[in-house]
Amino acid sequence: MAEKKQDQTKAGSSLKDEILQRLREEADSASPGPARPAPEAVSSRGGGGGFALFGVGVREMAAYCRQLATLIDVGVPLLKSLQILAERSANKRLREVSKDLARRVEEGQSLSSAMAAHPRVFSPTFVSVVRTGEAGGILEESLRRLSDLLERNAEIRRRVIGAMIYPMIALVLEIVIIALIMIYALPKLVSAYPKPEDLPGITRWLMQVSSWFAANWLLVLIIVAAIIVGFWLFRRTPTGRALTQSIALRLPLIGGLVRKINVERFARTLGNLTAAGIPLLDALTITAETADNEVVRRTLLKVRDTVEKGGKMDEPMRSAPIFDELVIDMVMVGDEAGALDTMLLKIADTYDSEVDVALKSMSSILEPLLIVLLGLAVGFLAVAVFLPYVSLVRNPALIPE
Repeated sequence: MAEKKQDQTKAGSSLKDEILQRLREEADSASPGPARPAPEAVSSRGGGGGFALFGVGVREMAAYCRQLATLIDVGVPLLKSLQILAERSANKRLREVSKDLARRVEEGQSLSSAMAAHPRVFSPTFVSVVRTGEAGGILEESLRRLSDLLERNAEIRRRVIGAMIYPMIALVLEIVIIALIMIYALPKLVSAYPKPEDLPGITRWLMQVSSWFAANWLLVLIIVAAIIVGFWLFRRTPTGRALTQSIALRLPLIGGLVRKINVERFARTLGNLTAAGIPLLDALTITAETADNEVVRRTLLKVRDTVEKGGKMDEPMRSAPIFDELVIDMVMVGDEAGALDTMLLKIADTYDSEVDVALKSMSSILEPLLIVLLGLAVGFLAVAVFLPYVSLVRNPALIPE
């Protein structure tokens, strides 16, 4: 008996050591740096879509999903797994939520039902993925796939923001420099001209614009703020979101990048969900709900309805402006071969590389373009300012005695 008890103790200690070691590995791989909230931490549709937690960084959430999947995978009961995470999670919000999830699961609720009781924390889409995983007996795989999706989406967003930081800063600096020249420098230089009525037409026009902006700067700020807020509110409506995103897909410089990013997200999300064992119809619904682009969302809902009626996936996809013929053909080949998940993930990897190339190309075009625009603007102002003095040099008679 003593030997059996000793073996059980060793086994329990070994399992505990294995769990702790795997948790450390998962946390290290998912959180290479200090955790911080990312843009995806709030769903783009106000909680209706996306996998993200409110008030929790994407990397923290990804680590949480991966650690919960690891605990379940090594045989730890769900209740005990939640209790461990309630103690180990670095995020205070996640610790509190985990304690409540453990309490509800102990009372007999399913994990998805317990999560649904926290609508300000878990999005409906997140809950639906967990519910589907529970129903199919693949909860740990569903959680692991969710973690992968969160990390990949966060990485793409980080790369896009990183590529746009320099152009945005340069654009803001250009506007500030031009405004300072027009409001402060231009009036002082022109006021030194002996006969303002003899100023060239371009200089007089620029002075009128400068004077108007100087006298109505508050009105200008209010108008700009109203336009920004109005555009933001309009874009939050289904019609506004669909219109602005359709226009973005057709813009010459960023349209290709937007299309590649959305195709990559579609392929990776649907591929991971189907690879996790989630039925195709449910996977299409979840992918549509998590799509940031309204065009993609509506297309995927049409695809789901078509598949539900016994049709093929390619019929609605060919009518959408976002999917290439090659992508559609690859999806159909994978579907017919019974390897849809594998084909989708290959598409996602391919487009992930294309997103990198598109970002570098866009940066290489935008940077010199902004420099040229700044040069043209400053050159125009310089001509308007110094043209009167050139006239004085050529015609000294204009100089008063």
